[in-house]
Amino acid sequence: MKKLLITGATGKVGSRFVSHILAKRYDVRILVRDAAKASALAGQGAEVVTGDLNDEASLAPAVKGMDAVIHIAAFFRN
Repeated sequence: MKKLLITGATGKVGSRFVSHILAKRYDVRILVRDAAKASALAGQGAEVVTGDLNDEASLAPAVKGMDAVIHIAAFFRN
């Protein structure tokens, strides 16, 4: 089974997508800025990695061993 890294997993679209992919029995790792917001997805079986797309140092451990990246994260300015 493919190992997937998914960004944007705690957002409206991302959280639903991750739940759907986990139900299909994929190995899922999610890159999140706040692990507390990902607790429900962790409870469903997602591996949570804390990091930020703007922090290069956090990306290498997030992608290590993954077969694909599904990028759903968005950047909004307030």
